[in-house]
Parts: sequence; structure tokens; C-alpha cells
Amino acid sequence: MCLSTVYKGTEAAEGAKLAEYVTNIETLPDGTVRLLDITGEAREFKGRLARVDLIKNAAFLELA
Repeated sequence: MCLSTVYKGTEAAEGAKLAEYVTNIETLPDGTVRLLDITGEAREFKGRLARVDLIKNAAFLELA
């Protein structure tokens, strides 16, 4: 199973962390990004998915 940490911006800094143990990232037509974690909790952010690093298991959001 591949779990990711999601950050706002472009750096994997502790203060930029939005969610951990993310299992699913969904982009919605209204400009919302929905993150689902391993416990089933969903979090939503206005913005766009900017980058995904599959080696470091990290995703980066550009918030609106």
C-alpha cells in the first residue's frame, strides 16, 4: 500500500503539512481537491494538485 503526505506549496516542510497517510487524491470540477486518509477521513481544499513525488510519497497542493 502506498500512503502519501500532502503539503501546501512546493516544499515538504512540517509547517506546510495538510494531511498524512493519504490513500486517495481526487480533483473535483469545482476546483476542490479531496484527500482521503487511511482511516476514511476526507479533507477538502480549494486549489489544484501541483505535483506528486512518487519516490518520496509526497503530493503538493497550490491552494486558492
